[in-house]
Amino acid sequence: MSLLIQSVQAPPEYSAKLSYLICNHHREIKRIETVRAYTFGCHYFVEVHIALPQDMSLDQAHDIGETLEEKLEQLPGVERAFVHVDFDTTYQLEHKSKRPGIF
Repeated sequence: MSLLIQSVQAPPEYSAKLSYLICNHHREIKRIETVRAYTFGCHYFVEVHIALPQDMSLDQAHDIGETLEEKLEQLPGVERAFVHVDFDTTYQLEHKSKRPGIF
């Protein structure tokens, strides 16, 4: 017998609460590009993409992303949070390779 584990997306109200927390995390967050929360057993995995200023140092950007992950992981029900930090304001929904023959 094989076991199928299926992930389910969190209700919109939960994602809205996450978005509010992210917006208020740091004044340098220019835009939230993605907020996804998927079930993992009775908990959630949270995926976030944020845009920061292009001229921000790597140290600053890393600190903002890391402290946001820590804050999200303190929420009840969040098992793990992943924060992707970008400066590009022309975000693509999914990654696409710029090299021919790859994806």
